[in-house]
Parts: sequence; C-alpha cells; structure tokens
Amino acid sequence: MTAGNNSHDAKDRFGVPIRYPKQSGGPGGGGGGGDGGPGGGGNNGGGNNGGGNNGGGNNGGGNNGGGNTPIPVPVPVNRPPIQLSLSDRTIRENLPRNRVIGALSAIDPDGGDLNYSIVAGAGGENNAAFEIRDNNKLFARRSFDFEKKRSYKVLVQVSDSNGATLRQSFTIRVQNRPEPPPSRPEDPDRTFDTAVDLGSLDTSLFRRDRTGFPLRRAARNVVDRTDYYSFNVKTPGQLTVRLSQLRADANLELWNGARDLLRTSRRKGRQAESITLDVAAGDFYVKVVPVGKAQTPYVLSLGTIPAPDRGGGGGGDGGGG
Repeated sequence: MTAGNNSHDAKDRFGVPIRYPKQSGGPGGGGGGGDGGPGGGGNNGGGNNGGGNNGGGNNGGGNNGGGNTPIPVPVPVNRPPIQLSLSDRTIRENLPRNRVIGALSAIDPDGGDLNYSIVAGAGGENNAAFEIRDNNKLFARRSFDFEKKRSYKVLVQVSDSNGATLRQSFTIRVQNRPEPPPSRPEDPDRTFDTAVDLGSLDTSLFRRDRTGFPLRRAARNVVDRTDYYSFNVKTPGQLTVRLSQLRADANLELWNGARDLLRTSRRKGRQAESITLDVAAGDFYVKVVPVGKAQTPYVLSLGTIPAPDRGGGGGGDGGGG
C-alpha cells in the first residue's frame, strides 16, 4: 500500500480507502506534521506543540527528547579538624605551678575557627594536672617531681564551629634537673651559740651522751667532735663538774658566761674527768672534747653546794663560871 501526507485516496489490499486523522502523520512517515494536534508528531519529526519519538516540539518532549531540566546543587559537607599537635611535651621538675608547657594547633579543612579543651576519656588519666588558657596554651597546674613521677597523660579535644571534633592524647614528660648536693650538716652543739641548755642548777644535773661518733641521719659522715652545754647557777657555792663512764679518752672544760676558760681536766685514758671550784651565781658553759679520733659515751654530772651563810650569828650555849 501507498501512503502520502494526509492522503485521502490511499487504499488497503482489498481496495478500501484508508483514512488518517489530520492531527498526526501517517505511520512510517517522517518529517511532516499535521495541522496542529497537541502532542502529536511523526516518528522523526514534531508538530508545533508536540514532539515525536526522537524529536521535541517547541513546548513539549517526546519519548527521547525533552525541555530544560534544572541542575541539582551539591550540599556542602563539613569536614572535621585534622593534625592536632602540641608544640612541646616536656617540662622541668620543681618549677612553680602555672607554667606554660606548649601551644596546641590543628587544621580545619573548611577554614573555620577551632576551639581546644581537655576532655575525659582514655589517655586522660592525669587531666587534673593541666589546664588550657588563651584557647590553645597548655599549662601545668602543679609542680612536678621527677623522682616521684616521670610522665603524665592529658586528653585534648579540638572542635570546629559546626561541632566536628578530633581527640588526641599527649604524654607530658618530666625532665630531671640535677639537684645540688645537700649541704654539710653542722654539729648542732659544737659552738657556744648552739650549746645544749641544761637549765638552772639547784643541786645536781645529769646528762648521758656520746662524742666522736658520726652524726646520725647525716647525708655525709660528719663527726660529732665537740659538745657544748650551758647552765645557770642560782646561788654562789661550790660547783663540781664530772665526766664519767668513759670508754675512750675525752677532756673536760669549764667556761663562764663571758666565755672565759675557768678550768680544764685532761686525765689520760678512760679515767673520769672532774673540776671543782667556788663560783658566783651566773651562767656557765661545759665543753666535752674527745681526744684525737676517740669515740666514747659519757655521763656528765653537775652538782653545787651553796656557800655557808657568813652573816652575824648567835653565841654558844655556854654559861659563865
């Protein structure tokens, strides 16, 4: 059969005329359009208001053609901070508290502001020893002692303006600082000014001690070479000072309050030392000195006998003859 554009004399194989509507092109026709039915068109052509299968009209789209389609705009995605670091992770021991350790820094891929804080969690076992000031400065809240603890852990979090975060645990190491050797301890009773005060002597006083031995609880071997004692005599009388129970040779000296030497006793060996003399009321010093490198315990005893009253007295019993 033969078909033309909008032909009214086409017939089928039985001779029956074939009628086609004006709004559409004939089957298999292309490139031509009807008088204008909406949405109609040939397979490869389009009418004024419609599109064919592979073509588009002015205001419509066919199966494989179309009008203008809006392009979707991508939604921006916030990226978390990266590369959290601390400029220094050491601090010297014995520094005063509130010393700065280092500066915190990180990168925001989106170019925003960052905020730093100390947070609880694994890696923050020693958070209480630190604090952040000026937003990104890590400070020590205490003084550290290398001999007690050598490292501390703190957990830091950095966050951007949209709430994205990054955490990092830092280990702060304490630096040992060489400490000066302890000063040589002095013999506490080796001078007049540091003499052991025995108090007031009424009748007698006793003291047990030792001399010539290294001092106890001393950092170095400091030998107790001399012992000084001070005391006061309330009333004039006879004063006796005795050094006994010696195991090695030691000497005895008696001084007055003006620090003038009054008497010495220098018997050899383990013999007891003794000084006796009349004294007025006042202050006195006793000095115990080991001979050479002698080491000996001793007993120091002090005694006084008041002088007799020399005032006027009464007569005897006696009667006359």
